Amino acid sequence: MPAKTTFPSNKGAGCAFLFLLPFGGAGVVMIVLALWTLWDWQLMQSWEATPATLLSLDLQQSDESTRIRGEYEYTFDGHQYQSTRIAIDEMADNIGDYQRRHYKELKQAKQAGKTVTAYVNPSDPSRAVLLRDLRLEMVAFKAGLGGIFGVIGIGGILMVWFNSRKVKQEALIASRAPNEPWLWRSDWADGRVVVSGFWQFFAMLVLAVIMNLICWVAIYAKLQDNRQPSTVVWIFLSLFAMGSIAQVGYTVICFFRWRRFPEASFRLARVPGVIGDKLAGVLLLPGVVRPTEGFHMQLRCSRRVRRGKNTTHLTLWEQKQTIDQTLDDNNFEETAVPVVFELPPDVEPSDPHARNPVRWVLKVTANLPGPNANFEFEVPVFAVDSALTGESFQQDGAES
Repeated sequence: MPAKTTFPSNKGAGCAFLFLLPFGGAGVVMIVLALWTLWDWQLMQSWEATPATLLSLDLQQSDESTRIRGEYEYTFDGHQYQSTRIAIDEMADNIGDYQRRHYKELKQAKQAGKTVTAYVNPSDPSRAVLLRDLRLEMVAFKAGLGGIFGVIGIGGILMVWFNSRKVKQEALIASRAPNEPWLWRSDWADGRVVVSGFWQFFAMLVLAVIMNLICWVAIYAKLQDNRQPSTVVWIFLSLFAMGSIAQVGYTVICFFRWRRFPEASFRLARVPGVIGDKLAGVLLLPGVVRPTEGFHMQLRCSRRVRRGKNTTHLTLWEQKQTIDQTLDDNNFEETAVPVVFELPPDVEPSDPHARNPVRWVLKVTANLPGPNANFEFEVPVFAVDSALTGESFQQDGAES
């Protein structure tokens, strides 16, 4: 019987888009606010200093956030104006003691009957500010949040879009070859599964930047705060800092692994791997790779099961082996490693589009000087009718 596989479907893509859209919107808003703060700071550096009298002053507090509220009047070019803008950032926050420290200074001036300095826009004298210094921690906070939400939202939306295009293409091919699911994916149909370390490096780089941005801004804010943080807070920040530094280290490893192995591929001897027969092919790596302990191969069949909010991966079948010999020992441009796994007759076929998808993954690792080799290839394994395999396999064997 031909392998029965769930047809590719974009079901759920619309819900995923709607779920990710608010994250993307929040990311864009926070990035715009960070840039807006920088723009305001740049403009205010040319505003003219003018004496101002405080009419009212208050420190607004909600939970742990604080914000200076007040009103002042000033005279500019013979006209009297009033303004309520105290600082560049008009939102309440709890980053450092900026709000409390400046509130104390302004309160002392008001109680002493002294004037304070207002910075007035000469092009529009109705616009003024008392505190025009740039708070880098606030810019970093906004940019960090924008980066996090942007990566989750916009990055997720792009992934949904690219995946939708891929699924549409697979669905078109599936309609033409409904009984040959190993032809639905272009890499499976070509008999060559390729992985690149660039995207892993890029993802780890983004994660490292976001983690360290949040971590060091939080530490800087706590160091600037006159209130003594609790021991629990310092323990949490210390653990977060160690995790952020470790993430940088892992990103460096991913970078050198990517530079050493820009691309790795697994070329199948025939498509697909057949249940009750074998999965065979050749692992191709750039350059000369000769691990002293050999190449460690693991072929694993697993099912991803979703129960509510929990997702588990159940191993349905697994086999490991170590390959010590390569094929062309005199080839200095490429390393070819033979791969053969005997497949039992009672295992599940590939079904990547099912509600609880089944995937066959070939994992290859090797201990090397410098970055180790570590690759995963999703390979096609199906139960195929012998009448169907004759022509297809002969053609695949001739092409390989």
